[in-house]
Amino acid sequence: MKLVVVKLGGSAITDKKRKFTPRHGVIRNLARDVKKLSEKFQLILIHGGGSFGHPVAREYEIHKGLFSKKQTLGYSKVRYYMTMLNQVVLEQMIDEGVPAVTLHTSNITTARNGKIASMDIDRILRYLNLGMVPILYGDAVLDLERGFCIISGDQIVSYLALSLKPWKVVLGTDVDGIYSKDPKKDSEAELIPVFSISRIERIKAEKPEIDVTGGIIAKILEMRKVVEAGIPVVIGNITVKQGLLKLVKGETPKYTKIVV
Repeated sequence: MKLVVVKLGGSAITDKKRKFTPRHGVIRNLARDVKKLSEKFQLILIHGGGSFGHPVAREYEIHKGLFSKKQTLGYSKVRYYMTMLNQVVLEQMIDEGVPAVTLHTSNITTARNGKIASMDIDRILRYLNLGMVPILYGDAVLDLERGFCIISGDQIVSYLALSLKPWKVVLGTDVDGIYSKDPKKDSEAELIPVFSISRIERIKAEKPEIDVTGGIIAKILEMRKVVEAGIPVVIGNITVKQGLLKLVKGETPKYTKIVV
């Protein structure tokens, strides 16, 4: 069976305007898609933090590493709220009959200066070989130099892709792909079907939208090594019915393929 690494973006599975608010309907539909896909593909799911992880990480500046004792409570809170969101995702998967299992990122990952230094890939493979669907998520993890840091879901995606060489990487979000401008603010924004990383300076993204894991620019740059390795990377809307199913199968007309 072909392996697909899937990112369930925080903007898709949570309401980013309301703290700690999951989009239950979206998650339920995604679980149904995963159930169908798991019959033909091996899947690894990675979900973002959305309105659960980002507000707390920003408040305590966890992404900057340990510089104040007060941050240790913030680290605990990030871990707590990300586990809470993960439980929502996991529950929906199980309710739809998906044999999903969470591998808590902070327990199998060590960082160095804000980047993944090591991850227990063997444990992930063991679950895959049992026919299960591993779930990881962006999280606060221990860092050998900074004390701790934030490892984004996109970092996990690229690390796993380079380690496991999947058939395809799918980045799910709440819009149809990469646009010339912010489609939520500008009606003249145009979908870019094929986006070249070498032209990233042309992205007309607004800085206020950049989150603690770097926003759309960091997301695209994180995929550079993945596409350079010859692994297809697509980004599209997973909030619509069968959005993930069609993205994986290549049956949706609206998406962006990321190339070098």
